[in-house]
Amino acid sequence: MATGSTTAPSVSGTILKNFPGTSKSKIIELKGGADTPDPNGCVDGKYFHELLNGTYTRYFKENGKVESRITDTQFWEDAGIPASYLFDPRLLFVDGAGPSGKGILFACQLGSKQILLATSDPYGASSTWRGVTVPTADAPDLPRAAYDTKSLSVVISSGQHYDQEIRYFPRWTLNSFPLLVGYAKTFKYAREIAGETLHPVLETTVGYPNRGYAYYVGVDTSSKIGLTYGWLEHSNLEGGLKFGKIPVGNFEYAVNRAHQPGDQANNPSLVFGGQGIVTPPYRVGNNIWVVHHTTGQAQNVAIRWYRLEVNEGAQWPLRLAATGLIQGASPFLYDYFNGSIIQAGGSVVLCCNRSGQLGTSTNPKDPSCGNAGMYAVYLNPDSTEFEVVPIRAGLAANYKSSVKWGDYSTVCLDPENPKTVWMTNQLVLKGGETPAESDYATQIAAIQF
Repeated sequence: MATGSTTAPSVSGTILKNFPGTSKSKIIELKGGADTPDPNGCVDGKYFHELLNGTYTRYFKENGKVESRITDTQFWEDAGIPASYLFDPRLLFVDGAGPSGKGILFACQLGSKQILLATSDPYGASSTWRGVTVPTADAPDLPRAAYDTKSLSVVISSGQHYDQEIRYFPRWTLNSFPLLVGYAKTFKYAREIAGETLHPVLETTVGYPNRGYAYYVGVDTSSKIGLTYGWLEHSNLEGGLKFGKIPVGNFEYAVNRAHQPGDQANNPSLVFGGQGIVTPPYRVGNNIWVVHHTTGQAQNVAIRWYRLEVNEGAQWPLRLAATGLIQGASPFLYDYFNGSIIQAGGSVVLCCNRSGQLGTSTNPKDPSCGNAGMYAVYLNPDSTEFEVVPIRAGLAANYKSSVKWGDYSTVCLDPENPKTVWMTNQLVLKGGETPAESDYATQIAAIQF
């Protein structure tokens, strides 16, 4: 299988929009403190929506200007849910859903033994968010949300051994505000069967009205042979998920530390919690694209990508078609992490962080800069080639933090142009000798293919 190359692919994109998101200092100004930002967002016809640990912001997508920015606590209170302990936010634009069929906005965040869910119709008379909570038996962790032509699923890890709990919502429940949670089906599976971070596969509705199954992909942390996957028949929910496994050669369990330039002792200075698959696997046609962290050939932090082929009539409906690594060429030259992947037309692009040391430039204007910044990686789907393009490099080499780096990133298609990919991630904004002196920010970009 492919291991990756730095040769430029035959197809690349044009950066149409590139503007700053929310900084740690701005979150502190609004909320009084800042934690792991967990960058994520979605785009509709007018706005890019960003929900972090700390703030909710709407940006005009035409120019990046802030239309509104409030705390995450205020966001949920406005949706009708008093909330004080919040973490792990997720946002989606669900195309083709809602009363008008033009799409709705969907938000998910965790609290203490509950899942917070909210929906809004951006094309309706009012774009007010309406929320509801779902209780959980155990303390939930790491929500994963995605939709297909027939359903929307929210998956959480729960219990001492991080077993997987799936909440399956029929698509028609999204026509009400708030979401009709009483019609959801709940499925629970042990990690030994379902794997770690089992994530629902996301597929846009346009052109695919008759899909028979929902798919879920995870990392096999029990036997450590590769991936797990499950499939659920929409017309036979009582049958539950069936599971299969996909062996992957040279598979290594995900790692969660990355380096910074200037750290000559080789001590990892960025800590992130991206264990397993934390961003939606994205389906286009019969291809499903998946990413997670692993160890590269030079013991760097690397991003492993997969292309899975779907054959719904087969006994085992998913098979591995291609896989490769986005990695540095020598020990700790670069670490790649917080990756998300999507296909736009015939092009495939990742959004990720990159950092490094031992000779990488500390000049953010230098394409070889190794500061922790936001990068786009263009994949050639027909070969092992890839090209790394800076979206915004980190601005300091001596970032220090007492909390994790943001665990997530986002890629999504513009609902008005399926060849435009929006993405967001985190970067170093300011360094310092203490965590209090350092600052980070999110960045938001749109790339046309």
